[in-house]
Amino acid sequence: MADKIVSQIRRDIFTGVYKPGQRLPIEQKLADEFGTSKGTLRRAIQTLNQEGWIETVQGRGNTVCDFRHTVSIDVVPELLIDCPEAVLNPKFLYFLADLMTFIFEQILLAASDNAKPEDEPRLLKLMHTQNEHLTLTELYDNEARFYGEILRIGDNFLLQMSYNLLIKIITGLVESRRIKSFSYPIPLYQKINSSLIKAVCSGDREQIKTLMQDYKKYMLETLQRYMSEISDSSSLRRG
Repeated sequence: MADKIVSQIRRDIFTGVYKPGQRLPIEQKLADEFGTSKGTLRRAIQTLNQEGWIETVQGRGNTVCDFRHTVSIDVVPELLIDCPEAVLNPKFLYFLADLMTFIFEQILLAASDNAKPEDEPRLLKLMHTQNEHLTLTELYDNEARFYGEILRIGDNFLLQMSYNLLIKIITGLVESRRIKSFSYPIPLYQKINSSLIKAVCSGDREQIKTLMQDYKKYMLETLQRYMSEISDSSSLRRG
């Protein structure tokens, strides 16, 4: 119940139901509205404080913050699940495509510094576990294992943490059934990643950068398809 309260208030703040500087209703009133105990409500309030949505001051109650200055990017997965119609727009998609392309390129470049030729067969085997008979969850689980091995080779904890954020976004969208298909047709997925694996294991950084330009194009097409899929059940804000 605390998670549901957090999701609703987070959504209300992001969409402007509650404005910066505005005080939330008193805790007893909120608890009554959500049909829960004050203890459960206070757990939700604590989470909203930690994420930067509100500020609690003794004697003044819970005041809404300007989330643009207080909330970090790690709440994006929750926003995409809670209120995709308020988050998704063409500008956001271009930003997300740039971000994902940059992170994946850095992961591959880091791996290329440490990879050995004997790593290639293992990476190819992991990649070829993908097939058309798997469920959507299985496909994304396989991809996570594949990139997990590339991250292990690259041995960069900042890139691992950045990748974890992307995985959190994708996992949330898959589990909430807002994503209904895999990133690419499997033959295209294997073609792109086979070339990237060969470039990584041969240490060809320039080839990785070249291939990632095509990857960015496919990534943008994928995100646009996701936006279309989500729009089947949501009215999206444009701009």
